[in-house]
Amino acid sequence: MDGTTEKSETGVSGTSKAIDGLTDGTQYTVVVKAVIGGKSSAEATGTFYTIPNAPSNVGVTTVAVNSVTVTWTASSTAGVSYTVTLKKMDGTTEKSETVVSGTSKAI
Repeated sequence: MDGTTEKSETGVSGTSKAIDGLTDGTQYTVVVKAVIGGKSSAEATGTFYTIPNAPSNVGVTTVAVNSVTVTWTASSTAGVSYTVTLKKMDGTTEKSETVVSGTSKAI
């Protein structure tokens, strides 16, 4: 983050505020201050990342006796990596691997 203020609202009442229009896969810092009579409290801050867009069009190719190649269309979020998880029919995880770049993985 470069410290640029993207959105700012004053006069917010209550203890929560929904903020929309954020960019996927982006780090943000939120700053909250109490204000009364033109005077402000110290800032309370929190930092978070918005979730990246999901990949799509998952497919399975090259099925062999003990391996399979999984393919997908990349997320529209730049700079993501992927976790490819193979699960058995009973829902238990057989194997899970991280793919740093690309859109296929043999597992």
